Amino acid sequence: MILWLMGIGLAGFILGLLLMPSQRSKLLIGGLSFTLLVAGAVTMIGNDRWYWGMHVEKTTHMTALQPTVSNPNVNFLLYSPIKRAHHERVYVYRRADRQKQLHTASTLKTTNRVVRTQRQSARLLTVQRRWTYNNRWWRTLFRGTGHHNLLVRETNTFEIPTNWEILSVNQAEWLEKKATKLTSKAKQTTTRAVKTQLQQAQAADPQLTSSQLAQLKQQYQQRAQQLATQQAKRQVPALPAQAKCQSIYSE
Repeated sequence: MILWLMGIGLAGFILGLLLMPSQRSKLLIGGLSFTLLVAGAVTMIGNDRWYWGMHVEKTTHMTALQPTVSNPNVNFLLYSPIKRAHHERVYVYRRADRQKQLHTASTLKTTNRVVRTQRQSARLLTVQRRWTYNNRWWRTLFRGTGHHNLLVRETNTFEIPTNWEILSVNQAEWLEKKATKLTSKAKQTTTRAVKTQLQQAQAADPQLTSSQLAQLKQQYQQRAQQLATQQAKRQVPALPAQAKCQSIYSE
């Protein structure tokens, strides 16, 4: 609306000086139009630089989270450092009702922090402060002049249970590769153990039938799997601590 008022002021100023028949009408129309033009320009500058007609409004939003990465032993919240910074981070997270990964903004107006909580579930508390118009009249006046509802400050607080771990994306990738290697190694060890036990059983009793051998193989596999599971329970808890010793930066 203010652009229309300034346009009317400019047109009235020019036409008033050129077309009005008398000196008095020229000064009256031209002066009023010039005043309208200047007032509109000053008001626009005041809104742009000092946010005239606006106030800061605070909004709070709570979002339930699920782990960015999870396994039967531990849940993770991931982050990615901004460039080579140590403390400036973009956090990667998932909402409880979605599988898609989201991330916090990497701007100077955004602050991220993580706190531990005794709650069993994680959540994200987002507090935003934005410039918004005092009333509908101001919004209508500056309609079409640019961006509105500008962000002043955003604070993201991740409240996570005490049993969650926090890793960088690079550390999580290292952890995944390490866990895959351990799983593959355990599978190979189980296969060799079962094969060796079957060979020993056949050597001790060459008269074993194929049915008996199949039953023995199933028993040996179950026993070997139990041993592998027990060994994994001893090894896996140490992996997050090892991952934290890795570089937080991607190569």
